[in-house]
Amino acid sequence: MIGEGSAPDAKKSQRDEMAMDVDTVTLDQFNRWLERADETGSGNRDGRVSREEWLAYVRTATAFFDGLRNVQDAEKLFDDLDSNKSGFLDRDDAMAVSEREWAAREASTLRVNKLKEPYPTEEVRIINTKLNRSTGGQYQDGIIKKVWQGDGGDDDYGVTLYQPVYGNEVTVYPKGSDLVVAATRNAGYASEAKDNQREKERNSWTN
Repeated sequence: MIGEGSAPDAKKSQRDEMAMDVDTVTLDQFNRWLERADETGSGNRDGRVSREEWLAYVRTATAFFDGLRNVQDAEKLFDDLDSNKSGFLDRDDAMAVSEREWAAREASTLRVNKLKEPYPTEEVRIINTKLNRSTGGQYQDGIIKKVWQGDGGDDDYGVTLYQPVYGNEVTVYPKGSDLVVAATRNAGYASEAKDNQREKERNSWTN
């Protein structure tokens, strides 16, 4: 029966397994589960889900396709997600999910002070917050050739970049905490439209 055992082909994918791990549950995933379990349960839709409502939802086909494919695993997941041990899943637990998601994202985000040899061989972009965005110089693209810590403290760094489009090397001085992201094809020179687009790009990484 769907929800009682494994997937129809008797083989779980890596994504299915990860869905059972509290540390890999995203806020969007949690909110979707919470909403659907609240609808499936007692019908009062009070914004929080009891264990009974959760298990009723887990046994549905909807939950199966939402990644909750084993009742026993999902029951353990309820306990793990219930961060304040209230016996319910609610917005307080959503905050805990959000904090874990943010911590994982921070840990995996590449920053200047995390750059170690061998450096990325593809062209990257350093978002240099020491520079003024309006000049267009805040976004520096190139292939990283060398990184070193400066004399101005823990957040002072130097980076040598090879810029294929110009065929030369440049040295820039970002903060160690500045982001290293994928370079975009429309880098080019500064303009109001491009600056606005770049600001959105930066916000997507920093907010």
